[in-house]
Formats: sequence, C-alpha cells, structure tokens
Amino acid sequence: PTLDEAVNAAEDGATIELLADATTKGWNLTKSLTITSAPNLAEKPTVTFEKDGIALWGKALTFKGIDVVMNGVGSPHAIYFCSNNKLNLTNGSVLTIKNYPNDALEWDGGDGGYNVNITNSTFISDHNRSGFTGTFYATITNSKVDVVNSLGNGSNGSHFIIEDSEVNFNNNGSHGLSAGELSIDNSTVNTKNNNGMGITVNNAFTVESGSIVTVTGNAGNSSYGYAAVRLYNDYPFTVDSTSELYIEDNNNTGLYVRQGNLTVEDGAVLKITGNKVSHSLLDGY
Repeated sequence: PTLDEAVNAAEDGATIELLADATTKGWNLTKSLTITSAPNLAEKPTVTFEKDGIALWGKALTFKGIDVVMNGVGSPHAIYFCSNNKLNLTNGSVLTIKNYPNDALEWDGGDGGYNVNITNSTFISDHNRSGFTGTFYATITNSKVDVVNSLGNGSNGSHFIIEDSEVNFNNNGSHGLSAGELSIDNSTVNTKNNNGMGITVNNAFTVESGSIVTVTGNAGNSSYGYAAVRLYNDYPFTVDSTSELYIEDNNNTGLYVRQGNLTVEDGAVLKITGNKVSHSLLDGY
C-alpha cells in the first residue's frame, strides 16, 4: 500500500513498480533496488521525500521513468558518496540540486573510477556551497551541466571528461571549474563571473574537435588566485587547430602557466584581451 512498505519488503536486487505518485520518509538502504514506473501509465509518477534523503551502504539504487523530489530534506549534503559509489544520469534524466548549505555532490574517496557519469542528461547545481567536492572522475557526454551561484567553489579538483556537451561554471563565490584533468571535446564550456579563477587545472588540459571555451569576468578576489586561467604542473596543455579559447575582460591576469607549456596549434583562435592585472606576484611565469 505504500512505497516505504514495498522497500522494506523487497529483497536485494528487486524491482518496485509504481502505479501512482508516492511519498517516503527516506531510506537507509542495505539492499540494491530499482524503482520504476509501471507499464502503460498515463502520466509519469513522482516520488516525494518528506523527511530524510537516501543513505546507500555499498548498494545500487536506480530510478527509471519517474520523477524524484526532495525539498527541505534535512541532510547538509545533497548526495554524499562513500567509497566506490557511482552516480549515473542517463536517457534524458534531469537532476537539479538547489539551496543546500553544504555541497551538491561530495565524495570521501574510493577506487578512482569514473563515479559521476552524465550521459544524454542534465545536471544543475544552483546556490549550494559547492557543486563537485572531492576528486571526482566525471564524464559528461552529450549533456548539459550548470554549476552556478555556489557560495564557494564550483568544483575543487575533480577530473572532467567533457564530450559533445554544454558546460557552465558561472557566478560562483570562489573558483569556477577547478580540475585535475580537464578534457574538452566538441563542446562549449563557459566560466563567467567567478570570484576566484575561472579555470584551474593541475593535470592535463585539452581543448579539441571544434570546442569553444570562454573565460570572462573572473578573478574578482585576488586572494583566491592570480589568474582567470591557471595551469599548474608539467602536463600537456593543448588547444587544437579547430578550437577556440577566449580569456577576456577578467579582473586579474588572463593566463598563468605555472609549469610546462601551453601549445596552441595553427588554425586555433586564442584571444587574451582586456584583463586587468591586479596581482603581479607571478614569480616570473
């Protein structure tokens, strides 16, 4: 009669079919479950969490063909990853996380695998403390990702593999797109009006296959970093001949290559203009 009773009764690996909208008090799961829409329903059902969210203890939870709403759930983090948990958004899914006092996605470590995979879907983090916290491995394929209005960083060192997508890290209180490895393939990436650096990379950085990257209005607070784009370590940094990189009208140094070299191939478009240098202590780099 209720979804919570079905969850309690289900065996590990079971599928629960919803016949209509349902509510739940929240789940502390020690079993893997799939929650799906029953066949031939006139409307897609909605599951509304009324008190707590979801804790997963080494198990997998799949939502398929339904909407999930968590408004006013008391957890400080929207989704907290332990060990090797993975989040997969596929087949037109939309995940929106707003107004959490802590982080939208936070990870405490694991196997180093690709633990956030967004494919043919949309992810929005809006006005949380941060979007991605922890060294996530995030693949974004044919998708839309917005990490905006964070109180702190949009991200803080995750690895991003972006392909055939539109990604925006805008209006964050500190850094925008702070990455380990950053690969941008046939995609549009914008980092605009972040108080810290727009893009900072401490691993390989690649822009290829007709990608367009725009970095503007960043570095308003010099204590958060010296530049709109900062490339740290001695890894390959490349903009290929078909791509475009715009670093314009930022509030500090446009491009700061701390180690290594940035290779911009013949045929690429590179503009570094209108940046207002307010912090000159770049140690000669």
